[in-house]
Amino acid sequence: MIDRIVQDLDSEAHFTCYAPPVLVGFHGKSYLQLSVATDLGASGQGSQYRIAALVFDRHVSHLIRPLLGMIPKDSDFDGIVFSSTVSAASESVEFFLSLSELRRYAEYDLTGQQLINSGLVLINGERVGLELQSAEAGLH
Repeated sequence: MIDRIVQDLDSEAHFTCYAPPVLVGFHGKSYLQLSVATDLGASGQGSQYRIAALVFDRHVSHLIRPLLGMIPKDSDFDGIVFSSTVSAASESVEFFLSLSELRRYAEYDLTGQQLINSGLVLINGERVGLELQSAEAGLH
């Protein structure tokens, strides 16, 4: 399954070659960790919260539905951690999200904000609260 995910989604996901997908433990649960590189271009300026919101909206959210299509419903892990490195900003953003909530998001039963609120977000290793609309308000 992991090989198929990497092969089929690499052009969109931009998996990092130095950190292949692996199962990791966190808070007593098992997560499939997917390490990706996010390029935000010139818009990737601003606070760490703005950058994290852009990582979710422009990169991670687009991976969820195709990814879930490759993961069996009876998987032996609890969730997925999207671990993104934003090179231009020297930021690391991790989204720890449960499979059940990811599936609800994929079925349009949750917004991106509700999905984030149900999980954990780390920026440079520190847990944060992330409000997408507020963080991105500086875009306009």
